[in-house]
Amino acid sequence: MFFPGRAATIYYRSPLEKRGQFSAFKQVAQSTIDDGSQDSAIGILGILHPSVLEKFEIGFPCSALEMTLEPFKKQTHKVWTNDE
Repeated sequence: MFFPGRAATIYYRSPLEKRGQFSAFKQVAQSTIDDGSQDSAIGILGILHPSVLEKFEIGFPCSALEMTLEPFKKQTHKVWTNDE
């Protein structure tokens, strides 16, 4: 779908806990060292491949972005669900 080497996955990392400056620095350093197991893939973006542009009859270069907003949802409002 994307031009090779011109796409990226978007990751979300939960905010750091509020503590003292040294604790916050230590937490940032540790999360940098970790393998990213706490990160969640929430989207992808990139430049569309020319064959995709051709199939959709798009005559100019363009990019696409897809994101999941679930990690940012605090609570679901009743009007957004089918629950009564």
